[in-house]
Amino acid sequence: MNLYHIIKLFVFRFLLLLALFIQPAMAIDFSSGVFKYQMKMAKNGHAKSQYQLGNMYASGRGTKQDSAAAREWYTKAAAQNYQPAKDRLVYMEIVEQGYDKTRHEKWLKQLHVSADNDETESIMLLGSMYKEGFVVKKNLSTARGYYKRGVNQNLPGAETELDSIDAMLASEEKQRLLQKEKTKQAQLKKQQQADQAQKSKQREQARKRKAQQRKAEQARLQAENRRMEQEKQSLAQQRKETEKVSKEADKNRQKEAGSSGKIPYVKPEECDGPWAKHMQACK
Repeated sequence: MNLYHIIKLFVFRFLLLLALFIQPAMAIDFSSGVFKYQMKMAKNGHAKSQYQLGNMYASGRGTKQDSAAAREWYTKAAAQNYQPAKDRLVYMEIVEQGYDKTRHEKWLKQLHVSADNDETESIMLLGSMYKEGFVVKKNLSTARGYYKRGVNQNLPGAETELDSIDAMLASEEKQRLLQKEKTKQAQLKKQQQADQAQKSKQREQARKRKAQQRKAEQARLQAENRRMEQEKQSLAQQRKETEKVSKEADKNRQKEAGSSGKIPYVKPEECDGPWAKHMQACK
């Protein structure tokens, strides 16, 4: 890099820094100059300048904020039948004493009519009221509409207010989307919990059904075992009684055979019964 380029770069940076420091000072000097000009015109009885001077005192633009001085200059402009000044005096009264529907409803309606007729000060005042939710219900979209009209008419401060409204609306939209997502996640979690509870309930019901089925099966098996045991005992008892009868019959035959010396005659069919093996005559 040669000397020429170094000097050029240095000068560029110096001018850039100088602009950064001079611009705020110029803005202050400009506002101060406007204030001095409006003061000169106001003292000469110019109603609009008196009104603008009241605005500068009310906002602290170009001078120190002073509500009493603002009221004084609004009053002087209103005395010359300057409607925006009258509106500002009513506005200040509402700020200090509150909104009284009996006294202020007509004023509020007229303010809207004036704004609809493109009365610039009414547009800016209503924009501020809807932005802050003062007297009227807060509505940033409505406020934006008024400030947008102010920008289209090149009203001082309208563009700054419009940017402020856009930032507020963007923030609200972001919050709305976040809340929507939060609500969605909460509903999803709730649904998942409900589904989990339903599945748990179904599993519990299935477990109970299986337990009941196992219990019923056990009861059936126990009943079957009892039945089979009873049948076994019954058969055993029958065999025991049959054997007893056979033995008694055999004894009787043996007695008869002993007295005659012959084996007693037994019918063939008698040797077919379960007691035949115990009968001497069948052997």
